[in-house]
Formats: sequence, structure tokens, C-alpha cells
Amino acid sequence: MEGMVRLDNFTSVRKDRVGKLVGRINPDTMEQVAIVLRAALDL
Repeated sequence: MEGMVRLDNFTSVRKDRVGKLVGRINPDTMEQVAIVLRAALDL
């Protein structure tokens, strides 16, 4: 399964509002997510 993340408007979410674990992300994809988040947050 593939997905998409939009970073134009995001916020934190309380753990109790998140449902059950449905899968895991592989380390390479997680690194790509981290790169995009750092760029979006200007870190």
C-alpha cells in the first residue's frame, strides 16, 4: 500500500485519538519523510 502526506497544514495528535497500528514504514521511506519534514519546518 502506498500513501501520500500533505504538509501544507499539520498539527500534533493525541495518542488516544490514533487507532490501532496498521503497519510499519521501512527505514528508507522514514528517512525520506524526515527529509521532507525538515525542509517543510526549515530545520
